[in-house]
Amino acid sequence: MVLDDDDRVRQVAVEALREAGCRVVEAGDGEAALEALLHEPAIRLVITDIAMPGMTGIQFARRVQDLPRHIELLFVTGHADPSDMEGVSEDRLIRKPYPRRLLLERVRAVLAEA
Repeated sequence: MVLDDDDRVRQVAVEALREAGCRVVEAGDGEAALEALLHEPAIRLVITDIAMPGMTGIQFARRVQDLPRHIELLFVTGHADPSDMEGVSEDRLIRKPYPRRLLLERVRAVLAEA
């Protein structure tokens, strides 16, 4: 799943993943993403922007932890403020703008660990 409130940014990630052969669900806000997780049991990974209105990526991650199944998370950000990224390890963080290659490498690495 790709979760980003910016349609254009979300589409770039979705296209890269689909071209790589991934089945992708997309969401524009945290509530829609949580709803999709409840109805799409095949989702194993969510790539979420950190800075979003309403529910941030960090707040979304906390809600995902309460679900009855394990979901891997990758975070993307265009901001350098470390306080926004509390608890996010560097291997789970992609800084915008990022090349498609990096996105695909991180996705493969996270899914291989799972």
